[in-house]
Amino acid sequence: EVLKERLLLQLKRWQGGSGVEILVNKETDLAVARGAAYSGALGIRKQNRIEAGASRAIFLEIGDSSAVAESQLVCVLPKGAIAGETFVAELEGLNLMLNQLARFQTYQAPNDCESSVGDALKCDRYNFTQLPLLEAKIEPKGVTEDRSSLPVRLESKLNELGLLEVRCVSQEATIVESWPLHFSLRGVTDAAQGRVRKSDSGLVVVTDPGVSDARIGKAVANLKGLVKRGHRGGRSVFTASRVLKVLERELAIPKHEWNLILSRRLAASLIDLIGVRKLSTNHSEVWTYLTGYLMRPGFGDSNDEQRMAVLWDQFGEKPSTNTKGLEMQELMLWRRLAGGLSQEVQEIICDREMALLETTKGKTAERIRLLGALERLTEIRKGKVIGKLLDHAVEAYNGDKHIGPMLSALGGLLSRSLFRAGPEYVVSPAWVDNAWERMGKWDWKDERLRGIQGMYMQSTRVVEESRLNVSSRLSKKIVSKLKKAGMPESKLSPLQHYVAMTRAEQVSAYGEALPAGLVVEIE
Repeated sequence: EVLKERLLLQLKRWQGGSGVEILVNKETDLAVARGAAYSGALGIRKQNRIEAGASRAIFLEIGDSSAVAESQLVCVLPKGAIAGETFVAELEGLNLMLNQLARFQTYQAPNDCESSVGDALKCDRYNFTQLPLLEAKIEPKGVTEDRSSLPVRLESKLNELGLLEVRCVSQEATIVESWPLHFSLRGVTDAAQGRVRKSDSGLVVVTDPGVSDARIGKAVANLKGLVKRGHRGGRSVFTASRVLKVLERELAIPKHEWNLILSRRLAASLIDLIGVRKLSTNHSEVWTYLTGYLMRPGFGDSNDEQRMAVLWDQFGEKPSTNTKGLEMQELMLWRRLAGGLSQEVQEIICDREMALLETTKGKTAERIRLLGALERLTEIRKGKVIGKLLDHAVEAYNGDKHIGPMLSALGGLLSRSLFRAGPEYVVSPAWVDNAWERMGKWDWKDERLRGIQGMYMQSTRVVEESRLNVSSRLSKKIVSKLKKAGMPESKLSPLQHYVAMTRAEQVSAYGEALPAGLVVEIE
């Protein structure tokens, strides 16, 4: 009643003091049913109904997910589309690989976009809103085993509830089938398993590792052979650089181009050799490094959850203390894979590493960076980490010591837009105020404080959820300080008003390159 009276009072003011008519409905629990029945009756009688249509156009991305210049968006549903109306987008040469998962990145266009179905635009990541992936497994009936792909068209429509439906429809008369595309809510976009390749026949969507099974088999055999030979005492045999070079030679693909599927195939072969603790200390370090590299960022593939569980069960609760080298590699492993760890596991790691951080030898750079990668912590627990790292940062700065790891970790913990966790894990803006009170008077031009610019770019960035944003007063102070430190005006826009994050910026929050995902090969 209080809310109702307040709302009525405001409506009355807006209308110059005139009264507002209150519609009485004593059976509100039947309102939706009655509305649906009335809408259905109008439809049967062919009478006009109020229909708004799609508020924004929907596009699928075709192109390199990391290079804006080569990427384009194809309209599959125009603005104003009415419920039940089907729209067909026929892309010349669009083929889907059979018996594999096909994925499409979707975008919602800005309000002023009036494109028609099939129109192609350059990908404008600042104005288009990224939506979850659409995916489907293409499994036609009665197709011979030697058949690898099938030409399709895309059909889209809004259903009566206003929900988007997209289907891949066979273009071959002998195969009368279609496959609905479903939203993928795994939370991964850049690490998509799909791959778009340009060939003589046009665009081909594939979901393979990009290399033959024979090559992968040979590479895996070599990998296992290096492990076994290294176990026999050959210290120079099993080194990270040697193994990576051998794999690059066998696969004929440089490691920075290994896509998600290929990386996971190689990671699985290492996880199969889970008896790493039986290796010499040196070889255990290499195994840990390679596993972290191939499993990064800990999620993205449908089997990653199982792989992560195996790794945690084997090594998570009992970290190695054999040598500083192996301890550092395990800290790096969990930092790289933190995005695939549950809140419960992240809290276990947090409590353990915080206790070690207070020891004489525990204040290491990798331990601090790992704490900064733990996004799924409660406000209270994350606040304790931030407070402790601020103490260490002030101590290091005043003592003329290295401060970079603290700034990097604080950037992740104070970030307004997290890499893998949702807004419920973003800490209160009060913590950014706290950091400013302790660091705002420092000379940000100091060579030791190079990381402070990135820290404040993450912690002060304007996001859509206003409650997460720092006050305009503090934002102006930070922007002014960054300008004086030499940051270009063009880079400060995200701190002054909302600017959608690019994929490159999202990946930068992770700290290193992700496995290749959606790729375009231009002939």
